[in-house]
Amino acid sequence: MEIRSIDPVWPKNGAEHFSRTKVLDTDREVEVAVVGAGISGALIAYELVKRGVEVAILDRAQPGAGSTAACTALIQYELDEPLISLSRIRSPEEAQKAYKISYEALGWLESHVGSLDQDCQFKKRKTLLLSTRRRDLGPMKEELQARQDLGIPAEWVDSVELRSRYGISRLGAIRSDFSIELDPYRLVVATLNRVTDLGASVYSPTEVGDYVFEDTTVSLRSTHGPQIRAKKVVVANGYQTPSFLRKGYGKLLSTWAVATRPMDLDKVWSDRQMIWEWGKPYLYARTTLDGRVIFGGADEPFTDPRARDALIQSKTRRLLKMMHKLMPELELEPEYEWSGTFAETEDAMPYIGSHPDYPNTWMALGYGGNGVTFSMIAARIITGMICDDPLFCSSSELFRFQR
Repeated sequence: MEIRSIDPVWPKNGAEHFSRTKVLDTDREVEVAVVGAGISGALIAYELVKRGVEVAILDRAQPGAGSTAACTALIQYELDEPLISLSRIRSPEEAQKAYKISYEALGWLESHVGSLDQDCQFKKRKTLLLSTRRRDLGPMKEELQARQDLGIPAEWVDSVELRSRYGISRLGAIRSDFSIELDPYRLVVATLNRVTDLGASVYSPTEVGDYVFEDTTVSLRSTHGPQIRAKKVVVANGYQTPSFLRKGYGKLLSTWAVATRPMDLDKVWSDRQMIWEWGKPYLYARTTLDGRVIFGGADEPFTDPRARDALIQSKTRRLLKMMHKLMPELELEPEYEWSGTFAETEDAMPYIGSHPDYPNTWMALGYGGNGVTFSMIAARIITGMICDDPLFCSSSELFRFQR
């Protein structure tokens, strides 16, 4: 299945493409093979090669051209499932750990971006989680208290301040201090450049046609002939995970997004805060450093690529109406419109770690609305597991496959 339509903003917004790929023209043996050269694969490979692990990365397409290119990159600690409801789905202790590690992951990502030589359009932002109905206010204030009890900086914004400061007519919102916006495509390119500087190889286009699991190795046979035999394999190719590994872990949905032409936002969006809504499906929006507005949502539970892409224009009109109602002073002129397929789980948590059915295999299934945050968590946990570092994988039980 094609995971996205053809016209997302990031590969066309002035970013250079990763050009240091190799052709897999002979069999190879490595310590770790990473399948997938998007955000998850790049971050995992980086953490491994920093520790001196020999890594080969394989991707059937241009690195960063799959889900990464369709990502809108509102990078938050907040899960799609609020802390108070996650506490009922899992347990209060597990829900609190999940929110705490997601908050910590933003700091890890900030440090990672700071170590790179290339600009990733990184900026720390505040986020507004907006009420949609009056009955939201009680649960939202309970949610705010639960986050504050964990030591996560957040505060309540009433309707008066929303109107006077942000020009938004809603009854209330939770304002969080630490979220991140960046260009996910640039992040992948910059990370892979560093990874190859440290000795890793990136094979693209190289599609894995078959996985052969043996006692101490896994052989990845490419569709064009040569194979890589690895002591360990990390599967990090997003929503294109091989069918025999999926096991029904997530439910696929379609989503739509828009990026406007650059504009002067100083008068109408001076704080450049990110926006999303309480409840599902939700509208979300962010800005970019060059003055674009990126917004999306209107998710639907079907996955047919043709039907999904056929709805781009009608979904764009709907999203524009929603944005105009939310922030009427904005004059939005779309330049890029695209659709994509993503997955969600019942508890909004990713699946990360060694796979119970396949030896020497780890998986990073960053399902949900905050995939980049989950990618950073996966990089730490999987590296900790492979390199036997308890500090890095101390929270791995949260994301186990059997739960």
